Amino acid sequence: MLLKIVKGLLIGLASLVGLLLLLPVAVMLLFLMTEMFDAGVRSIPFDVEQHGVVDVIVRNHHGEDDTLYYYNLSADGRAQQTDPFEPDAMTVTRIDRSSLESYIDRGQNKVLNRLQEVYVCDDNGNRIPNTDPLVDAVMHQAAKLEHDIMELRMLQTGGETFLYTELNVNLWCPCELYWYDPVEDRLVELYTFNELEVVGLRVRDVGRVKRP
Repeated sequence: MLLKIVKGLLIGLASLVGLLLLLPVAVMLLFLMTEMFDAGVRSIPFDVEQHGVVDVIVRNHHGEDDTLYYYNLSADGRAQQTDPFEPDAMTVTRIDRSSLESYIDRGQNKVLNRLQEVYVCDDNGNRIPNTDPLVDAVMHQAAKLEHDIMELRMLQTGGETFLYTELNVNLWCPCELYWYDPVEDRLVELYTFNELEVVGLRVRDVGRVKRP
């Protein structure tokens, strides 16, 4: 009986020692994860002077708080946190979601989109027919995107055109930023944020985005 008690105590002591040895490792991992992930964005360092395409300001798209987060985006899809900055002046065109009709392609097992008549929203949220050829061009490319799109905004700043979308996907809300390439007439995905709304941009050099 005494032997069993001693054996149990030794096992318990060994487990405690093991936990104490693992504690510093766990703390270090937690620290590294905190440094790498800010507001749900994996921050991967890069030389912004050589690879930076655009700087973005994002915030929680649910409006739970007004905290702003600042990132540099690279031509190869990386994001790194940066110091606060003043964004470029930006024109925002809200495109009504009815401009795209989503459907399920059973053959590909994907949710795709069909382009409908394009409507934009005025300052009061009223739908009006689109008359801007650039909006039409961007929407022809947006119709090639997958998933049901809940929000569409065309952002114009620094002489460049971007498209911001929010997707209807289970469990999370991908918020995607694209650059519209007028030469190749295509949308180039720059980054996908998780439930973070793009509210400001500062253009660096979109020419760093590789062309086909």
